[in-house]
Amino acid sequence: MASRSQSAHGSTSSVEQIKVLLIDDEADSLYPTLAQNLSPLGFELTKESDPTRALAAIQISAPQVILLDLHFPGDERRGDGRTAGGELLATIAQKFESTPVIVFTTRLDDVDIPLERFDRQPQGYFAKPNFTRDFGWAERLGQAIRDAIDTARFAHAPEAGDLGFLIGHTKEMQEVAARVRTAARNALTVLIYGETGSGKRLVAEAIHRLSERKGKFEHYNCSGAHIETLDSTLFGHERGAFTGANETKPGLFDLADKGTLFLDELQDIPIPVQNKLMTVVESGTFRPMGAKNDKKVDVRLIVATNHNLSDLVADHVLREDLAYRLGVSLIFLPPLRQRISDLPELFKIFVAQANKATRRDILPILRPETEHKLKKHHWSGNIRELEASILRAVAATRSNVLLPEDIEFLSLARPRPVGEEVIPSLSIVPEASTSMSVASSSLTATLTDHLESLDMRARYDFLKNQGSDLQKGVLKELTRRLRVRTGKRVGHKTLAAALDPLDNPERDLNRIRQFLHACGLQLTRLDFNQ
Repeated sequence: MASRSQSAHGSTSSVEQIKVLLIDDEADSLYPTLAQNLSPLGFELTKESDPTRALAAIQISAPQVILLDLHFPGDERRGDGRTAGGELLATIAQKFESTPVIVFTTRLDDVDIPLERFDRQPQGYFAKPNFTRDFGWAERLGQAIRDAIDTARFAHAPEAGDLGFLIGHTKEMQEVAARVRTAARNALTVLIYGETGSGKRLVAEAIHRLSERKGKFEHYNCSGAHIETLDSTLFGHERGAFTGANETKPGLFDLADKGTLFLDELQDIPIPVQNKLMTVVESGTFRPMGAKNDKKVDVRLIVATNHNLSDLVADHVLREDLAYRLGVSLIFLPPLRQRISDLPELFKIFVAQANKATRRDILPILRPETEHKLKKHHWSGNIRELEASILRAVAATRSNVLLPEDIEFLSLARPRPVGEEVIPSLSIVPEASTSMSVASSSLTATLTDHLESLDMRARYDFLKNQGSDLQKGVLKELTRRLRVRTGKRVGHKTLAAALDPLDNPERDLNRIRQFLHACGLQLTRLDFNQ
């Protein structure tokens, strides 16, 4: 019986199809239904019913994925609990290492019982469907086949690629990845916004790793550091500079020369240290504690915070001029709950890392019920919490895949004393859309402030280096401010003149016109005043 997917997807004969080999003693009877429904989804099916001819069939058909039944006639007489399909699985894994195998059987009631005995593990599993009642089986099987290909590819690829956990299909993470690669091509200071545990240090490491800087990557969390300790840690000290300074020691700026220095928790840097930081950002020079002369270094500085930059300046926690200097290149790192659709890919990365740490071989297959449990969780600890949860599960599981009961979330809420009344309270975590909106608005205002502080000849180039969404936001905010100042409607020439000196009005105006058009703005209809 044809599944509903056949008419919906239409023919894919013009597209190269994925070759699938079915090895099953019932292959002759299963083949017509399977082939008819999988072909429109992009799969070309061949079959073999005799397990003794299976290896020859693999050599002849060269499949990209194998559907393998576990049980063949005669298994019951063996007496050792092993099956012909299980032995085939081990042989295929040895002789055709790069070809993924999906266990395809009607007796796959609980994956951790039959599969954990195998010498080699499959890349997926799929219970044979009831073709007459289950109308969605073809799509699910098709997805299982593609997942198995991805799992096999992942097993033979570098652990996490050049961007590590930054992989993802969400618009936010694609923007982050683009900004990381852009930042790696220059030496500008980078400011990373992100919640605790969202991976700010990993972003900084990715920028350094992709850059051409030959020096070391140094990092320091400024949270809670005493002013004297922080000064000494960053800039070094001479012998006798303070009590206990018995020898001259280099600072992180010395160690990171020709490399990158990442400072997390920007908001905890005291103003006196910010003054020295401002000097090194502007001139590349600093004076160690107790020294008489300045030092010159070539350090790429990356800073991070989970606080609103405008609030830090308004509360006199951060020097305004330093904020502008540090915020030349901005990266907003979204929390995990805003990129939850990337969880399956993150799952594979963290399972692989956990396998290495625990010396286990758990399959990076995300079962639907496990995925449902993971996606329901709020992830207040972000990437760090997800990584820890998967590591804990991989270390403790008795299965070869992670099941829902393997996933335990660590509660960091303070225990309530016995007898204390439970008082309902509002969540302290804002909705994702609200959080993103506030962060984007703050970034837009900060960028527009910085744009207006620049020399006219630097404004256009600065704006071009921002992402498309921020470019458009800054243009809107700049137009609004111009209208407030002049009390008049802002036309395209006025806006262009605020971005460029217009030495050659016709040429420069046309250049700005093309730039604004690329941002999705039509100059002939430019009106952000409504």
